[in-house]
Amino acid sequence: MGYMLLGASISFFLGLRGDLVQIPLGIVASILVYVSHGLGKALLFMSAGASITELHERDISKLGGLYLTSPTHTTLSFFGVLNILGLPPTVGLVSEALLLFSTGQLIQTVGLGWFSLLALGLFIAIGLSSAYATYLFKNVYAGRPKGETDLDKAKEYTLPMLSIAVVSVLLFLFPQAAVSSLNNFITVVTGHALLLPLIVLLPALGSLVTLATPSKLNQDVRGGILVGTLALSMLLSWLNLSQSLSQPSRLFFIPSYTYQLFTYFSFSSSLLQAILAVFVSTLSFFIGLYSVGYMKEDNVLRRYWGFFGFFVSSPLAVVLADNALLFISGWEGTSLASYGLISYWLDDNERNVVGDFGRRILGVEFLSKPTTSGIRAMVFTRVGDVGLLLGMGYLIYLTTGTQYFGSTLLYSDTESSEPFPSWCPRPSA
Repeated sequence: MGYMLLGASISFFLGLRGDLVQIPLGIVASILVYVSHGLGKALLFMSAGASITELHERDISKLGGLYLTSPTHTTLSFFGVLNILGLPPTVGLVSEALLLFSTGQLIQTVGLGWFSLLALGLFIAIGLSSAYATYLFKNVYAGRPKGETDLDKAKEYTLPMLSIAVVSVLLFLFPQAAVSSLNNFITVVTGHALLLPLIVLLPALGSLVTLATPSKLNQDVRGGILVGTLALSMLLSWLNLSQSLSQPSRLFFIPSYTYQLFTYFSFSSSLLQAILAVFVSTLSFFIGLYSVGYMKEDNVLRRYWGFFGFFVSSPLAVVLADNALLFISGWEGTSLASYGLISYWLDDNERNVVGDFGRRILGVEFLSKPTTSGIRAMVFTRVGDVGLLLGMGYLIYLTTGTQYFGSTLLYSDTESSEPFPSWCPRPSA
């Protein structure tokens, strides 16, 4: 509710029009916050209901280990957490990004002092919500199982939760279905460089395949599937660099190729972007190849490879994004994947802790469990992301001067010759 009121208040401070066709960015964000939080809370409330009716337990402290007994239920509940926290691949990411973009526009109206106070409040609010949500997930779904009941068999919960999770992902891809005024901030780019989205999405596709494979599948085969998609992504990155170098005018910052996918998935590749994509994809391929042997003794590699491919796709999206929103999707995706890989061992067994048992520094045990480290990583990255989004919102407002329209918010003028990455906002002609 606070985020919804914030978005509406920002639009009021910047000046409202009597026009329902062009809704300002703050109110667009408020509508999407309402949708994303509704979907997220629906998933979490249904999970709580399953615990009450199926496990006959209302005390959170007596739950735990559901990821082992009820993996599908745990995954769907995790989508609820992602919607609440504003992380991909849910509509929560779009709502939070637009809300912070609109907040950044306030500095011109309320002054630096009040804006700094508001920014501090957002730092604290998002940091605390990230800590609480991940701590809740740790206590309820991670750890050692407290029982043997399989919540996945309760179809009256699993099927509705699956439907809600799918809707949240579809709205991440097509957010204008929830609020049509978002179209005022989106411009479609032209281009036929299909290899750009393939470079970005192939690792994520490999992750989906490894997650869908049976648990009894040989671990080397599962790792080989993911590494194969990483190899394809790397080869396409090198091909893209070769094509960029073959251009007669090899200007470092101007995109030579573009491609539009879904609503705002606009990709571009300049020579600089092509070099960075080669660096990310090549390094990721060799890390993945090394992981096949390094992680061989682990017995839950399906989850590891699921996060690994997503981790690779996220920085590739940052590098090849042609607009601010896709850039933020990749940026926040990297934060989420980092959390997933750090807290990968959800059972917190003694083999996987960092530190020394019994050793204390200033009275605090010098020991960090995987899930605790994951929570710490999530909080630190999320707090830092707030500053980035606020700054980008301010820059967007400086270039557009309005909160009502502007393809500049989610689109870059690829004909610009200024030395900035192509996702930077540019005033339209």
